[in-house]
Amino acid sequence: FSQQITSLGSPCNYEDIIFICDTSGSMKRNSKINSMTNFVNQIISNIQDSQVSRNIGIISFKQDSEWIIKMKSSKSFPYPLENDFFESSGMTNFDSWIKLIRKLQKPSFLVLISDMDTNIQNKNKYIPILKKHFFYQIILPPGNKYTSESLNHISNGYGQYFLSETKGSISKKITQKLSSLLTTPRPQLICYQTHSRYHPIKD
Repeated sequence: FSQQITSLGSPCNYEDIIFICDTSGSMKRNSKINSMTNFVNQIISNIQDSQVSRNIGIISFKQDSEWIIKMKSSKSFPYPLENDFFESSGMTNFDSWIKLIRKLQKPSFLVLISDMDTNIQNKNKYIPILKKHFFYQIILPPGNKYTSESLNHISNGYGQYFLSETKGSISKKITQKLSSLLTTPRPQLICYQTHSRYHPIKD
């Protein structure tokens, strides 16, 4: 797109980042839980190095979900997380984190980290959430590509999913890409009558 058209999009410089972390039993395999911890640490480090102001929180989910770190400024965030910070056990109730996200007042960056070892029963419940927030998915093996693509479709282009090609780890390329997405304002188009978002303008 030309610069003239790109400038029509209002910059979405969201300040809040919420990591939604799968801590179910399947994340123990192949050191996925450790890879998730290292990934979150690296993203936070990159945000701090960028000098961009962000608020960061962490939600864990398995059979239920909870805030394990409520929203804090990136400058005061308890970094780095210890290797045993996340406790992995139990079954996956993938829908459990929705109830916490519904309570958010501000549009935010949501970063889901999971091996997607589950299926979603009712995708309609995700629509009001993913229409409001930017939604990024980091999918570790085995991964459920169908579920990831479905959620990505619901977000109407306001997000992206990354499939890790290496068993149990998240590549440096994915880390760098997401760090850029979380620290750089992205243009978006808003309908002035309905206030709904159109597809974002791509780079």
